[in-house]
Amino acid sequence: MSISRGLRNNNPLIINQSSPDPWEGLEGNDPDGLLIFNTDIDGLRAGMINLYKGYYWRGPTIRQLSERYLPDDPVYNQVMSAELSRHLELDEDVSIPDEKWKDVPCVVAYFASGWECDLDKINQAVERLPSDNMKDLFRNAKEYKPFAPAVKAVNDKKSFFEKYKTFLIYGGIGLLLLLLLVALRKKKK
Repeated sequence: MSISRGLRNNNPLIINQSSPDPWEGLEGNDPDGLLIFNTDIDGLRAGMINLYKGYYWRGPTIRQLSERYLPDDPVYNQVMSAELSRHLELDEDVSIPDEKWKDVPCVVAYFASGWECDLDKINQAVERLPSDNMKDLFRNAKEYKPFAPAVKAVNDKKSFFEKYKTFLIYGGIGLLLLLLLVALRKKKK
């Protein structure tokens, strides 16, 4: 199994260079612009600042956060939205209240890069945040355990289609041609 770019780059929340912030522990970026950090704690810290500055102030619902964070994958962001809803114990269409934001980074990092929540590293990253407001928002996260059947179902669905895509497409075309031939024969009689 290959390691995700986010894990390889110590960037579990998958942030690109989109601001002039001089991130602590930044080594550079990969060819696609994904930032590379010295440690995953540096990457978590930068990701939490990004969540705070880029998302928290907008007051998003769980669904909106999922759609903005993983915009290119509607199936995956539906599952992320459902998992955030389950973990935060909130409806997907309710704005995330301040007291629930502490648990957002673990879930988002899991879905963005496959990073498994390590509360010790989360706490180390929180203590290095630049403001008390940010520290208070993300402090005291609870452990996140992904709901395995939901994650497996999405992975299975995606891999089934990828594995059989050609067969399904050509099979569908073949079926349409067969139906067309049957219709033409009935018309001749």
